[in-house]
Amino acid sequence: MLSPSLIDSLDLLIARLCSPASDDELRAGWTLETKTNYAKWFQGRKDLAMLGKLVPHYALVRSLDMFGICDGELFDEALHINREMSSAAQKAPKSAR
Repeated sequence: MLSPSLIDSLDLLIARLCSPASDDELRAGWTLETKTNYAKWFQGRKDLAMLGKLVPHYALVRSLDMFGICDGELFDEALHINREMSSAAQKAPKSAR
């Protein structure tokens, strides 16, 4: 299960991904399309986690890099939250995976 603080951080990330790209985000490679797609992806992971289905995901860096996104505050935030979710998945009982 995800901690309340991780759920709050995840909700903030999803909200940020649903907003238009800032100048800094555009310079880091984000577009409205990539932000929208990753908002949906993180929402899907959250939805599964809330159903008790935690699944680690280790390819986010490669996925972001494929779209030319490899630095910046939003990049760091997404990686941090993904790492926390993957860690929670590893700690979950096998029945929750």
